[in-house]
Amino acid sequence: MEDSWELGESRHLTRERTGVPREGTAVGDYLLLRRLGSGAMGTVYVGRHRETAIEHAVKIVDRLTPGSSRRARFEREAAALSRLSHPGVIRVHQFGIQETVGYFSMDLVEGTPLDELVEAGPLPKAEALRIAGAIAEALAHLHAAGITHRDLKPANVLIRTDDGAPVLVDFGLARVAEDARLTQSAQLVGTPRYMAPEQILGEQEQVGPATDVFALGVLLCELLGGELPFRGSDLVSLASNIVRGEPELPADLEPALRSLLLGLLAKAPPNRPTAAWAADACARLARGETVRIRNAFPWRRFLAGASVVGSLSLLVAAALWTKGSPAPPPPRPSLAGAGAIVQTASAPASPPRAP
Repeated sequence: MEDSWELGESRHLTRERTGVPREGTAVGDYLLLRRLGSGAMGTVYVGRHRETAIEHAVKIVDRLTPGSSRRARFEREAAALSRLSHPGVIRVHQFGIQETVGYFSMDLVEGTPLDELVEAGPLPKAEALRIAGAIAEALAHLHAAGITHRDLKPANVLIRTDDGAPVLVDFGLARVAEDARLTQSAQLVGTPRYMAPEQILGEQEQVGPATDVFALGVLLCELLGGELPFRGSDLVSLASNIVRGEPELPADLEPALRSLLLGLLAKAPPNRPTAAWAADACARLARGETVRIRNAFPWRRFLAGASVVGSLSLLVAAALWTKGSPAPPPPRPSLAGAGAIVQTASAPASPPRAP
């Protein structure tokens, strides 16, 4: 039977048998009205603030036992989000933990998960570049705050209904620079199809802003051509293609756009441009402007530096994949906060490298 939660006389949650709080339960200053969906780290509800009557999205994460890595991960995610202020990143209003149940409230905005648009087929070039550029702007804000998303994918981007602006959501895998110790050295973290080589190889010391830039390149390829640049029938072949293979780019790309994608998908993190530079390049290409991109990304040489730990991680990943279903799980419902497209700055003469 599932676990349940009730609000006791002392305003603390007491555990019965459901898996998550049910509708009508009070959590913090919010009354949970209806369930919206579940993600990697918890369940999201529409909640009404009991004093202001304003409705927000409220994410609930249970089983946060003191001293556990799950509790530390929740505290890291909520604290990281609370420090951000950007129209392309979900905004957190309040967060806390009641006994072993964590919650945080976010802006509630109507929108469509980007993966639904991807399933419908390729987008026009200008629209794909507009969306990718705005996502890159949001990533640049995260990176400036010392945060790496580590799980950028269409299911974690919401396209807001009122203005079509993309918003980054679901920071359950976010890595804060000063708190990287919470991730084990050879642990696979992220969604395999959008992972960078350093994630596949388990080289956590290499995971950083450039990892998000690689995922941005995968996402942009998918928006432009409707297909992923690296494919495989199982995790073994997929991982091998990401680490060793050349990306399969959409046909008939103009040279500057092709060079941009190759730069974003460079095998070695230092050879990828920064998110800020990518945002500006996308914006300029979307407007039909000329963008000079120096094609100096020696990504084919990265394989020679693959570590022994990375190779072992790849084998472990293969074992985990073959034990389960070879098909990737369907995308979970996404929820996000406010978002808007931000004007980019002037492009530098050559792409700066992500730290």
